Amino acid sequence: MTKIIILDPSCVTVSRSHHVSSVSGHVRVFQAAGLNVIACTNTGCHINLPGAENHPVFPYTIYDDVRSRHANNFMRLVKKPHYYLLRKRARNSIEKILKSRNIDNIDHIFVPTVDWILFQGLFDLYTETDLNPALHLLIMYEKAGWMTGGYPYKKIIRKVNLLKASGKNIFIYTETRKHATSLKDEIGVAPEPVPYPAFPFTETPVRRPENNSIVIGALGGGRRDKGYGMLPEIITRFNKTCAEQDKTVFLVQRARMEDNLEPQTATLASIKNVVLLDNQLSQQDYEQHFLKCDIAIFPYSRVYASRGSGIVNEAVANAIPIICSDETSLCEAITCGNGLPAGNADDFASALIKMIVDLDGYKSRARKASNDFIHNLYDNPVLRNIYKQLQA
Repeated sequence: MTKIIILDPSCVTVSRSHHVSSVSGHVRVFQAAGLNVIACTNTGCHINLPGAENHPVFPYTIYDDVRSRHANNFMRLVKKPHYYLLRKRARNSIEKILKSRNIDNIDHIFVPTVDWILFQGLFDLYTETDLNPALHLLIMYEKAGWMTGGYPYKKIIRKVNLLKASGKNIFIYTETRKHATSLKDEIGVAPEPVPYPAFPFTETPVRRPENNSIVIGALGGGRRDKGYGMLPEIITRFNKTCAEQDKTVFLVQRARMEDNLEPQTATLASIKNVVLLDNQLSQQDYEQHFLKCDIAIFPYSRVYASRGSGIVNEAVANAIPIICSDETSLCEAITCGNGLPAGNADDFASALIKMIVDLDGYKSRARKASNDFIHNLYDNPVLRNIYKQLQA
């Protein structure tokens, strides 16, 4: 049976983690295709992956520099020997797993979030040994200087091209079509987008609130770049113009402390139809609140111009109509009338009113978008490239 190894140093056991959900989702997709799946994750990862192996071998996450406030040039210069050791450990750990599991050139490696340390370890492994399983790299970010060890995007692309020129079997993917378009000139061909693998949280229909209220969610943990600061204005303008405001409830996760958005939180707390939730929720609580939503709003900043969002994909997978910032790649998730783009606070308020007027229609189209999204997960570009290799 063909084997695929998923590498994610940031997959670590916490109450709610996109990386855990990503690895689990990709395992589900690859297993459905008949592949033997092996995951290599963080040393703090103890998740159960039914039918798949989990090897917790990586001693870092891409968030370590941010959390320790070392995401600056001076501290990275001081920590250069540390990053070098992480790179070598990544290389050696991967090689050990590949050899112990008899991985050869008909097998595959998949990296769902490329970072500089892991990529350098892989580059060393592919250039220093004769190992050459097909390498599938999802380059999620164009700009991510906050990542542990930095994120020299241009260097990564140059080394990708060096591997390709040396005859290595390498495939590149992005999260969004917009990023794929911008990357085309760098690598000679437009990569295919591979979305975050979100699945419906439940197959059981959700019981609606007895008061028939319309629930609008701004979930995922409040952050400045996710437009938390715009929410008071959006909700205030909506409440002034919507005839259905008394039937409407906004579920909002509070902002994280480091974003210093306490005035906006105080304003939200004063609005009668806003329910404030903790910034950090358990996976169970998050899913329960998410499934209450009739509409999900995403007033994200232009930081997401070429980036995708796992939470937007979760809304699509769960057949929830969406409203997304119009200058971001999030709008790529609006595929069949299942959502609306919006710009400023007035636009979001107007889009909410328009959606509420035809809520049944948007929900119907959201169900179609969900079915299409799940179908595309099971027929994604990584699998198509694997099938081509098997047929060659």
